[in-house]
Amino acid sequence: MLLSGATVLERMVTSIREHTNRKAWRTLAAKPTAEQRSALTVLLPVEDSRRTSKLDRPRRSPRDITGPGAGKAIDRFLNACVLWNSVYLQEAVNQLRVEGHHVSDADLARLSPLGHDHIRMVGRYHFRLSPELADGKLRPLRTTRETVVS
Repeated sequence: MLLSGATVLERMVTSIREHTNRKAWRTLAAKPTAEQRSALTVLLPVEDSRRTSKLDRPRRSPRDITGPGAGKAIDRFLNACVLWNSVYLQEAVNQLRVEGHHVSDADLARLSPLGHDHIRMVGRYHFRLSPELADGKLRPLRTTRETVVS
């Protein structure tokens, strides 16, 4: 049995969603400069061999993940992990040297950025950065005491 109120509620939600979408698109459309608009316009045409434009492709999730596609995704993930670990390892070495600790080049030669125990491989991720991190700064490194206690 359907309730008549459910249909009314559905229409209200749909109306609000459409209004919000139109308002968001109007706001976003006003933001780009003329130079940015011309760069985006180049991405709009759909190539003969494709079904979508270059601008549309990044926003669409893959429908079927193929073996090679999954392999490429894993490669990108590992590359991001190695980059992240490399940046923070260098920062940690710099901090140790500033604090007066001896860090030998022989030890650094055996240090690998491939460690990933601290990275969750599955799940959903939310990247809400503080203003400091959004400006490109790094999170402060933990001290030896914090590492032992936690």
